Amino acid sequence: MQKLSWLIRGIDIAGSAAMLVVLAPSLLLVAAIMKLTSPGPVFCSSWRVTFTGKPYLRLTFCTRHNSFGRFLRRFGLDETPFFVGVLLGKARLMDIWSSYRR
Repeated sequence: MQKLSWLIRGIDIAGSAAMLVVLAPSLLLVAAIMKLTSPGPVFCSSWRVTFTGKPYLRLTFCTRHNSFGRFLRRFGLDETPFFVGVLLGKARLMDIWSSYRR
């Protein structure tokens, strides 16, 4: 079982690192547009529960009630900072569908 956990962690690291490298230009562009078009922070966080039941702080873009925020939510781009948490070991790729903490 220990070997399986290392394999899963390796897949999480490889997958999240690949996604961050591919998405880095768009993440920077989204952050810049958000900062220029609306006041407030670019990133927000919320407590979520992992697939295994552990709570963690999930990082997302703060989408506001404007056309750009609707665009981000529609295509799921507001959730892309989640891959940073996976890379840091706070969550797993499977936790992308995790629920809010109750």
